[in-house]
Amino acid sequence: MNIKRLVLLLALLSISITAYSQTSRGTVSGVITDANGGVVVGATVTLKNVETTLSRTATSNDDGFYRFDAVDPGTYAATFTGTGFGELIKTDVVVSGGLTSTVNAQLQAAGQQVTVNVTDEGGALLQTEAPVRGGNINTKQITELPIASRNPVSLALILPGITSNRGGLGSSTFVVNGARGRSNNFMIDGMENNDISVAGQGLQIVNPDAVQEVNVQTGNYDAEFGRAGGGVINVITKQGGSDFH
Repeated sequence: MNIKRLVLLLALLSISITAYSQTSRGTVSGVITDANGGVVVGATVTLKNVETTLSRTATSNDDGFYRFDAVDPGTYAATFTGTGFGELIKTDVVVSGGLTSTVNAQLQAAGQQVTVNVTDEGGALLQTEAPVRGGNINTKQITELPIASRNPVSLALILPGITSNRGGLGSSTFVVNGARGRSNNFMIDGMENNDISVAGQGLQIVNPDAVQEVNVQTGNYDAEFGRAGGGVINVITKQGGSDFH
């Protein structure tokens, strides 16, 4: 009986660790069709990180749908191939933490190779897969916007529904949709970073160059973030690249 309980406990811990590790990552999904709009079954999708050159592959199902979960934030290139079809490459696929990037593909007849920049496609940056509200503070904003505290989390104040918490308790916290400052859930790379004494952030990263982006969710977030009554703020640190510098 004790062995069974131990095995169950280890299984639950592994599930919880996996769930936490995915909160700082994004998702890439889409539908693959042919020139007539029919779905393509069994097509191969290769997703390659431009900075690290690491790649992953997936196969479209009976509905022509494919999906990559737990994708590290960054810029990617997606290559689509299928039997009887030419190769299609989509560049500048931007993946952000906590968001879903929808990349649909329409394959042409064999012998044709097409390269498309996804930022030129209408609606490519719209989030249609989830009702979550909030926004992502990207690397450019962290680098170019002034931050008196040197803490990129402070830039959450530029998003709708977030106001200053002056005079309130907590370390570098703020008010989200009128909730108390201590109702927020702060994280670093998906791991809890809440001050255990009062509220706010436990550890503050005051080097903007070390932060890739800050994912801020102010409402309608998934159940995995259910402990927060205010906002969910996740600081995502940089992972580096394949070039030595």
